[in-house]
Amino acid sequence: MKAFILVIAMMLAVGCSNKKQTGVTVKKVSVAAGLKGEKSAKPATNNTATRKGMMPNDSIHKGLMHGMGMMGRVQSDNGNPPLKKTGMGSAQEMNTELSREKALDAKDKQTLEKAFRLAFTIDHSKQDLKQAKTLFAMVLGKHPDNALAHRGLAYIAIMDGFQVAQAIAEYKLAIKGDPQYKEAYYGIASLYLTSNPKEGVPYFKKAMSLGAADEHGLKQMYEKVMKRAAQ
Repeated sequence: MKAFILVIAMMLAVGCSNKKQTGVTVKKVSVAAGLKGEKSAKPATNNTATRKGMMPNDSIHKGLMHGMGMMGRVQSDNGNPPLKKTGMGSAQEMNTELSREKALDAKDKQTLEKAFRLAFTIDHSKQDLKQAKTLFAMVLGKHPDNALAHRGLAYIAIMDGFQVAQAIAEYKLAIKGDPQYKEAYYGIASLYLTSNPKEGVPYFKKAMSLGAADEHGLKQMYEKVMKRAAQ
């Protein structure tokens, strides 16, 4: 079961919420500092995905595994740390959102880029979820509606204990900040497959209408959900 939870979490790289804060302690972090000497986040031990209603049924399980097999090798943007070029958690996603945020100054954008790279990097030896979480929180302290920061916290919530409810709440805040954020809609749709597929249908439809790539093969699974609902 733990191995399966990890598979789902990796696929979802593709996260003032939930009436509580995420427990982030904001501290001063040198954005300009290099990655040398930075400690990686400790592996999560909170196995919340085992709660009743959190695991997908058999057909969803098969679909998720199929989607995982479709991911294949990805191209790097050669950044530091590197991101994949396109798709969920990519340099393309990051740059698109940064270009839409008109209220951010150069330092804010630098902070967001570093946080995003630390969270979503394809070089797992350089991933640092703890520092990324702190940096996202710093930005939200100045810009509470920042979509990219909420998206990042949603992803971290999944990677740090598979906190589905928290991740969905953060994704919804990302959509509130940017109603055109296709990756956020797709992220919610992915998560609802593990808990409430019917609830995820409108998010999946919206993601597709905005042009999100169906990286995890959700279409086949949601077609089954919609077919059952129509019967």
